[in-house]
Amino acid sequence: MKAGILASLLLALLCVSARADPAEIRVGGTGAVTELLHRVAAAFDKQTANKTAVVASLGTSGAIRALADSLLDVAVAGRALKPEEQARGLKVAVVVRTPFVFVTSHHNPNGLSAADLVKAYLDPGRAWSDGTPIRVILRPRSESDVMLMASLFPGLGEAMDKARQRPEIPVAATDQDNADVAERIPGSLVGMTLAQLVMEKRNLRVVPIDDRKPTNESLRDGNYPYSKLLHFITRAQPSEGVAAFFRFLDAEAGQVLFREAYVFPEPTR
Repeated sequence: MKAGILASLLLALLCVSARADPAEIRVGGTGAVTELLHRVAAAFDKQTANKTAVVASLGTSGAIRALADSLLDVAVAGRALKPEEQARGLKVAVVVRTPFVFVTSHHNPNGLSAADLVKAYLDPGRAWSDGTPIRVILRPRSESDVMLMASLFPGLGEAMDKARQRPEIPVAATDQDNADVAERIPGSLVGMTLAQLVMEKRNLRVVPIDDRKPTNESLRDGNYPYSKLLHFITRAQPSEGVAAFFRFLDAEAGQVLFREAYVFPEPTR
């Protein structure tokens, strides 16, 4: 009897010890979700007593490489995994989407048609309705947003390529650089996710494209057609701490944080 009680006490102590030993989790990826990750990490750690570090400025490809090299536990990518990345033992655990918008520092911008958007990158003389010059900002060719914009708007990929021949147009290396430059330049025009715009409280305004705005109603009924997929990636055999992180994202507390950032589950096909 005493031996049984002692064994039970030892088991209880081991369980308490396991619960008291917090997991250390490293997350990072595309700059569009850096601020969201900080908020998610803080809420997750408060609920679970884990220690989650957000590694900034990795970008999609850098985060995937860091994950494959065991320098990161969760990577958030702006694109799907390539076959060679999957071959390194990585898997997509969660896919969500956030509206993709064009924004400007202009205080009262007029809307643009998709054709006007393409012309803004082609013609240095294009202006807003009050005469303020439209000043576009480019991203590196390898950036996932460049590929996204080219896929969403016919002709925009070619227009951006031609704009690269103009040395006066700045090229923003990261999502945060993109927003910083857009805030500084009068009449700027850049693409970014609504998640970044809202989470970072940027001093920028959304430009309606073809009269479409990312309102709660248009997002809810699917009538806003422009969005970016975000892939939460981990290793094929994640640790218990990482598994707990994904359970938190799927629970109501995580979903509330997602909704506040205009991030929505991607329907399973």
